[in-house]
Amino acid sequence: MSRLYFNSPAGCAELRGAEFHHLRSIAHAVAEPFWRISDLPDIADLLALVVPANGTLTGNTHLLEQLAKAQAEHAENTRLWAVRQHGAFPPTSYDQIQALRRSVKLALESSHALDLEIAGVRVGTADIRLNTALRLGNDVIKLAVKIAGWAESHAWFDGKDRAWAADLIDQGLKTGILRDGMWYVDGPSEVLPKDHPARQWSDMGWSEVTAFLRERDDEPVVLSYSVADDFPNWAVAGWTPAPMPEGWAPDWADSDEGRTEWERDYPTDAERADYYRGNAGSQWYDLPDAQRWEMAMAGLKANSPWLRLGPDTLDYWTFGPGVTVFDLYAADRDVRVRRAAADEENDQ
Repeated sequence: MSRLYFNSPAGCAELRGAEFHHLRSIAHAVAEPFWRISDLPDIADLLALVVPANGTLTGNTHLLEQLAKAQAEHAENTRLWAVRQHGAFPPTSYDQIQALRRSVKLALESSHALDLEIAGVRVGTADIRLNTALRLGNDVIKLAVKIAGWAESHAWFDGKDRAWAADLIDQGLKTGILRDGMWYVDGPSEVLPKDHPARQWSDMGWSEVTAFLRERDDEPVVLSYSVADDFPNWAVAGWTPAPMPEGWAPDWADSDEGRTEWERDYPTDAERADYYRGNAGSQWYDLPDAQRWEMAMAGLKANSPWLRLGPDTLDYWTFGPGVTVFDLYAADRDVRVRRAAADEENDQ
């Protein structure tokens, strides 16, 4: 099972992958009722914003094929525009309308965002979903959204904000927004009484996380996901290995047999240089732990300040331009989107 790690120089705590996916569900589900996919004129307005790229819509290929098929069955683009201009949907079958709604819903809920272009600004539907949750949610929801959206990019808490994060997590557990655990059946899924011996309880790990956060206040805590890059890592630190020494060969080429294999399989300088670059990353792990942490934290702070999670940043940073679903349907939509894009640019 996957894990979300809360890392510090002194240690680590783990949150179960099932709870991380629960946070993602919260983050993306809040916007769902507000996309207006039951309103056909609004669907037409939304589809008119989808950005073409080389004649093909951007995003998840399978979903977009479904979407394109539904659009073709439903009406030509000119007829979709007529919806906006005349307010009367052209005659079409119930099945075609439902197919269009299903395809739009699938495309909007996909983890692969569709790109929309509004007033010259390109925004992704995934960012719009997350920003909508930030707009609507309390502090617990906002923290869940930012962990869901930025954990793999190594969102972090400064030492002084560790207790604040632990308090918010406790609040989320008390209200039930976060889950301290879940029941499961190891085998075929069945509906069983709560006291059935086949039902097992899986602790999500929040108690371990909050205890870890409260242990100290002098070290940052950085998030990483078990199926993505760990932390600290050389990419965040901006570290590069030393240039390949003259006449370098890998350790396995020390013997006569190894040298023969090295010269046979990598006969040119360019091939040997490529091999060196592909394997030189191990030098990163030869550095002292404290040095790797220092370099990686410096890289995070310099290049990704929005990833810091604290009481002063929870409402400040958004996902790309801070555009929400509500902005898409506002009468002054273009003004709102341009303003959000300008705000983001000024913060860079």
